Amino acid sequence: MTGTFKGGWLREMWKRLGKGLLVVYNALLVGKRVVVLGTDEAVEEISRRVLALARLFSPPFTPSAFLAGVYPFFPNYSFESGGWLIGTDTLPDEKSYDVLYDLQDGSLKSERFTSSIDLSKFSHYDDLFYNNIQKYMQTSTPSETKLQSFFHSYTYHLAELVLEKEDSDSQKEEWESNSVRLEMMRSTPFYKHYRESKSHKKFKDPHIPLYIRRLRVKKTMTDSDLIRYYKAFKESVGSSTQLDDFEFLLPPESGLNLLGTGLLHTSEKVRFYAIGMFTHFNELLSGKLATRMNSFYYLTYVRLVSRTETPIII
Repeated sequence: MTGTFKGGWLREMWKRLGKGLLVVYNALLVGKRVVVLGTDEAVEEISRRVLALARLFSPPFTPSAFLAGVYPFFPNYSFESGGWLIGTDTLPDEKSYDVLYDLQDGSLKSERFTSSIDLSKFSHYDDLFYNNIQKYMQTSTPSETKLQSFFHSYTYHLAELVLEKEDSDSQKEEWESNSVRLEMMRSTPFYKHYRESKSHKKFKDPHIPLYIRRLRVKKTMTDSDLIRYYKAFKESVGSSTQLDDFEFLLPPESGLNLLGTGLLHTSEKVRFYAIGMFTHFNELLSGKLATRMNSFYYLTYVRLVSRTETPIII
């Protein structure tokens, strides 16, 4: 029996499974069949673990695009169709799943999945990810929400690697190391939904998603590129709804703060366009830009706006 963990269902699974949780994560990420078995558990207890696992991917993926459910008996449908997460109290046939997590003894059966994919290809990146979480979990009060955010950011990064590959050949080494799982993830319905949600059709400038990916990936940018991007962001986002769509393209851990570095740029001209962009966003938010940025960048913006400077002639 698992006992109670007072809401920390993901923390519980992390402590019980350790790196095994990453096996479950990768199986779900590439569209494999995962079962949470609770032979002596109440349906509510099984449901909480299923929900905690489904939340590993949301954001960035939309829950509705991810097939998950809890059944008092194992559902009778095509077991060969992949890409689902099921909770049940009935032991299924071993051919009907790729990974099975048994809540009673905390065991993980994953041979069917691990024999179909070479996890060592991308183990370096997973090890770094695991070590970062493990370091955090050793703090006095690890948060369930914070633990979820680690997975959200990692999933976002992997999804963006695929999008970046489709647009250019940047991050070639990281792509090649992760290509096995990324190519499999690319065919899942939740990734396809993610890609569609980032469609260029939502913006006047069709390259907006590409501009954001370049800002996120490249370590150095020319002044002219930054100015072009800030102008495009301002001109392409014309309503609060579009601003929400625009923010969806940004990394979940940074949001608009990704653009805040432009306020600190050594070029007065770059700062000018960054100020113009954020002023436009502030107007769309009815003066509530502070709710979308950290205090450092927001106060920098306020200081620059209030400071009297010689207008820049473009």
